Amino acid sequence: MSTLLVSPDYASHYYGLAALGREGLRRGARVIVATGPALRERVLSDGFEHVELRLGAGHNDGVNGAGGDAAHEDAELREFLAATRSGMVATLAHQVSARQHDMLWRPDEVHRRLRTILASLRPERIVVDQLAYGATLALRALDRPFASFLPSHPCELPHPGQPDAFPVRFPSELTPPDDELARLRALCERQTRRFTDAYNAALTSLNPAAAPVDEAASAGSPQLTVVAYPDELAPDAARPGVTLVGPVVREEQADDALLEALARRRPDTPTVYVSLGTFLSDRDDVLAKILTALRHLDVNAVVSTGNADPTRLGPFPEHWHVAPSLPQVAVLAACDAVVCHGGNNTVMEALSHGLPVLAGPMSSDQFVAAEDLRRAGVGDAFAPNDDNAAEVAARVASLLTGATSQRARSLGQRLGQHPGAARAWTLIDEHGGP
Repeated sequence: MSTLLVSPDYASHYYGLAALGREGLRRGARVIVATGPALRERVLSDGFEHVELRLGAGHNDGVNGAGGDAAHEDAELREFLAATRSGMVATLAHQVSARQHDMLWRPDEVHRRLRTILASLRPERIVVDQLAYGATLALRALDRPFASFLPSHPCELPHPGQPDAFPVRFPSELTPPDDELARLRALCERQTRRFTDAYNAALTSLNPAAAPVDEAASAGSPQLTVVAYPDELAPDAARPGVTLVGPVVREEQADDALLEALARRRPDTPTVYVSLGTFLSDRDDVLAKILTALRHLDVNAVVSTGNADPTRLGPFPEHWHVAPSLPQVAVLAACDAVVCHGGNNTVMEALSHGLPVLAGPMSSDQFVAAEDLRRAGVGDAFAPNDDNAAEVAARVASLLTGATSQRARSLGQRLGQHPGAARAWTLIDEHGGP
């Protein structure tokens, strides 16, 4: 059976779909990935067919960072990073205000291209990234059934009536004044209505007979929506038509450089993995704070610096391994704890390895994910703009020595018994096809 996977041209979105696609290959499916040009080589190397479909102006191949076809993209990234320095409210306000431009890019063009792809390939099944709104809009306009896959926290598919992008929970360290939170909620409510209006206007212009959605952000697939997140962390997230399947984790192998670096670690010493992802690695002030904290502890460190300037991060001990990019999943198999930004890929990959996570959230769903880690007792959180290195060091030490590590290990064992990719593919086989 041929399956078309539709992904934005961003590695962070593609990773989960790629893991799903690999499960399909194992079961004998033909898998084609429709995404932008930045991910083409990665798609082909994963064993899939590639067909080009642009869903936005920007891209991120997971190694070289963000890019776009206009100066607007670079300016937007600078504005976003500036907002993260002002805190949670400023960041979420910036992101929700940019939602329509970022996530509903050129719907007429996306519709035409996707219609051509479907006519040419005639896939028997379509699975689309839930946040690829241009693609879901086009499929609704074309009256094509599809399953949707959410590669992020379930809060990115809010319950009907909940405003998009407003954090349903977050660590107490980040609690803003009540008036700021109220203004953010009002903004999220306005933008939720505006985004839905824009979505429906584009939908009915493409197909006047298409049924409008009640709320664009809350509208999963009419057939099936699967979420790459475990029930243990968000038991309130599932609802009819929406199933949490747990981490959907890509496969990676350690390269020779990583194996040699891991061999240089101090023996009988815990290893901490550090990453702020691709975009947020530009916050080298936060990364420097984390590394200062780890220098105060007796630990090995494996650090992915991303876009950060290594010269601003201080000297590195000889038993640490520091590189701009690392095979993250392979690294985690050799670690004891993770310090990160709370991005869903990193958190899910860490938990699938049974590792406790310390999250310093700075963007989107990371605020909710950080609190989920704490609520479930498998991690902790810190305020990246406010907490100092000593506070971060104390939290890392607690993760390594306390009950949190044992609970994370137990969760990892349970998740390993029912891999998310296998659960998702089975559900799609049963319910997600045309």
